[in-house]
Amino acid sequence: MLEIFRGSETPCVKELRPKLEALVDVLMYYSEAMLRVIPGLTSGIQAEEVKDRLRIIGMLGRIYSIEADEKDIPLPAAHPALCYAEAHIQQHFGTAFLNRFNDVHPKVRIAMCEVGARIMLSKPGVASAVAPHLNTVLEDAQDSVRLAALQAVADVSFQSPSAARALTEATADLLSQRMRDNKSAIRTKAVVAVGKIFHTACRYIYIYKMEHLVL
Repeated sequence: MLEIFRGSETPCVKELRPKLEALVDVLMYYSEAMLRVIPGLTSGIQAEEVKDRLRIIGMLGRIYSIEADEKDIPLPAAHPALCYAEAHIQQHFGTAFLNRFNDVHPKVRIAMCEVGARIMLSKPGVASAVAPHLNTVLEDAQDSVRLAALQAVADVSFQSPSAARALTEATADLLSQRMRDNKSAIRTKAVVAVGKIFHTACRYIYIYKMEHLVL
């Protein structure tokens, strides 16, 4: 089965590859199978074809960001993939996976922005590992990648104060730069991102004050 992830083009593999996402969804319920599947996915993340890299990034992102209360797959609290994903993040997350933020193809970098935001939101504990890579793509030469990076920062900032803490002063400086970007769409998106950060900060301060209010 690992040949599916390694780019093999045998007739059997060609037939199975379109069904890969469903296969991974099933295997997430079996920890022993995950031990075999995830290394194969990781090795396939450098596949020659862009469409293959995008498919594998999507599946790894789904595994890395899986939560026990995910709505479309009702998971038990002790879902085996949760434990395995956490262990695998420590082993490979900062190498093969996050290196795709520097992929030569802009579509892959855009996909990493989207997946990176989901991971930061679902696992704030690893947000600090993703944030520097978002900073990198905030300076990307491609307009579409910078837009995707700004959207990721805005989503993380607005939806999760815990994850947003991973965003650094360097992120703020880059947002300031994007507000002066030569593309109007990027300047607009940067203003929106800064507004969401400010809104989240104000909301967090308000909640904190209300919780500690002395009547």
